[in-house]
Amino acid sequence: MNDRLLRLGLVVLALASLYTGLWAVIDPHGWYLGYPGLGHHWTDAYGPYNHHLASDVGAGFLAIGVGTGYAAIRLTRPAARTALVAFLAFSIPHLIYHLTHQEHALTGGDRYASLAALAIAVALPIVLLAMTRRLGTRRGDRLRLMR
Repeated sequence: MNDRLLRLGLVVLALASLYTGLWAVIDPHGWYLGYPGLGHHWTDAYGPYNHHLASDVGAGFLAIGVGTGYAAIRLTRPAARTALVAFLAFSIPHLIYHLTHQEHALTGGDRYASLAALAIAVALPIVLLAMTRRLGTRRGDRLRLMR
């Protein structure tokens, strides 16, 4: 059961990163104007559009999504821990920035939804990281640990 929850958590993180990354790489201006979607506009509240910056941010999200997706497929301790630590290396400074730069245009529900999403992007990898201690270093190791 622990392995299934860990894999599910990794898949959720991977899909969220891939969604953001693919959108920003394929259509940087559309991503800038419309992220996170569904009528909300969080990114354009933080300054003027910069094609290079939007594409690079997208590539970063894409890389984190690919690494986290790989960890979900392999489900070994080294792969999962590496992906989750990398995810946190991005997510923690991202959350800190948004907590300390609240003077921008996001207000009300969008402000709180944005901060909640960023907090989840820190809390979930921490929980998943704790769940990796039972994983083996290779697929066969997991079977030995369960005995």
